[in-house]
Amino acid sequence: MIEKAQEATGRAAAELVKPGKYLTLRNARVDMYRGTMRLAVDALGKVEEGEASGFEPKKDNNLSLVEFELVPVA
Repeated sequence: MIEKAQEATGRAAAELVKPGKYLTLRNARVDMYRGTMRLAVDALGKVEEGEASGFEPKKDNNLSLVEFELVPVA
């Protein structure tokens, strides 16, 4: 994911991504690519270091570990 962040937002934004750090994402979305999720920030988007808060991520339901598949609908 960090390699893709470098391509999309530049090296400076990718260097902000570290375990335990808080980030503020603007104009970001999750794209599905070959059954995995990727964080994408568009041209007008921003990745900034955020302020620490009382937020604690749910680690028992890590959707990044799930492989998704496209299912055709009718």
